Amino acid sequence: MSWTPIRSSGIARSIQKLLPSNLPPSLAGRPGNLYEVISRAPDGGVGRKVHQVRWSEKQIGDSYWLVTRSQFKCEGKHGKAWGLLYWKSVSLPQPPHTAQLMA
Repeated sequence: MSWTPIRSSGIARSIQKLLPSNLPPSLAGRPGNLYEVISRAPDGGVGRKVHQVRWSEKQIGDSYWLVTRSQFKCEGKHGKAWGLLYWKSVSLPQPPHTAQLMA
């Protein structure tokens, strides 16, 4: 999942002035690791589509993980996540259990 930075408009600059210089992880403009990204969602990321940033850099489109389960520790910085891999829009066959995502 990629996040776009705030555009440089007058409103964005005004908001930037109101925020502290060290933003908390929930407001950071960087993608973060898998667990930081999906722990921001109220449902723990279940049902969300996530992809590695490097896939975009390599022009690999329509490939993502569909998160089916997640567990977090250390305030969402670490944990485990499970999901289904879709590679170029095709669901890849999984073992009898759902594959664990690697961060």
